Formats: sequence, structure tokens, C-alpha cells
Amino acid sequence: ESEEYLFTLNDNSVTIDKETLLFRENDDEYFIKVPNTHGLDYIKMNKTEVDEINDGKTIRAKIEAKKYYPVYDRNGAFRNERVGNELYRFFDVKHKRINKDTKVVEYGDRINRIDFFNKDKNVLISIGIDTAENMRAALTENGISGKAADNLLKDIDKMLSEKPDYEEYRSTFNYTE
Repeated sequence: ESEEYLFTLNDNSVTIDKETLLFRENDDEYFIKVPNTHGLDYIKMNKTEVDEINDGKTIRAKIEAKKYYPVYDRNGAFRNERVGNELYRFFDVKHKRINKDTKVVEYGDRINRIDFFNKDKNVLISIGIDTAENMRAALTENGISGKAADNLLKDIDKMLSEKPDYEEYRSTFNYTE
């Protein structure tokens, strides 16, 4: 049963299409239009803290869940501050495998999460990275057998241990057989 589920780790990265969301830039920073705000909100991103991908057409940046980010109007005047969890939602990070008929069940943090997708059942279970015990409970609560949940958790632990930049997630996950 565990092989029926594809899982994907979604971290706090957002991608920003330069053509549609880059409002202006200087030598040190990008001035980015926050999507889904009708052009009212903009943020600044330091160029040393982001990566350019897709042959320089896209910016990949990390948004920290608990950090407060200054938000500006299009002229650069300060408007307010938004916590990362809230700001992240405006970037409308969609689950890549779902369609309008997919049943989506979400638990916990929206930024750092693992998505479990079952194509045959057309269901996506999205769980904020938590302890293995809590993630197991969320999986079994959604009809995944204990054995299948254990196999998925073992695979997640393996994935987390293979990437040094996932150490923070691995310490939270704290998987033991």
C-alpha cells in the first residue's frame, strides 16, 4: 500500500517569475510584486539571499515562517509587516499533482510539509513536518495502514538523511524504528 503513494518534501522555497513579478531591481536587491494582492503589496529581496534559476528567468527564495517581512507599496513606501507564514500563502504554492477533483487533506504547517499523493484514489495528504509519531497518526487517520505508514516514514527518514540541508527537518522528524 505504501508504494501507492508518492511523497514530496515542500520546503519554504518560492519561485518568482521575473517577467511577471519583478517590478524593479538595483545592484543589491529585487523589488518583487507579491502575487494575488492586486498590485498593492511588494517586498524587497536581497540578491545575496536568493538564487536565479531557469537561465536567469526565475528567482528562488526562502520565506521563513516566523520572520516578519516589511511590505511596501509600488512606490517603495512602507505599508505594514507580514509574518512569513502569511506572506507565503500569497505566492499560492500549489500542489503539483492535484486537479479540481482531488481530495486535499492538510495538517499543520503550510510552508514546510510533506505531500503524500495517491493517483488511484486522487487524494493528497499534506502534513507539516512534525515528529514521525505525529505524522504517522495523520497518515493512519486518513486510512493508510500502520504498516504502510511505517514504510513511508522510513523512506522519508532515508530521504532526509541523504541531504545535509534537510538536517533541521530530520531533527524535528526524529524517526526511530
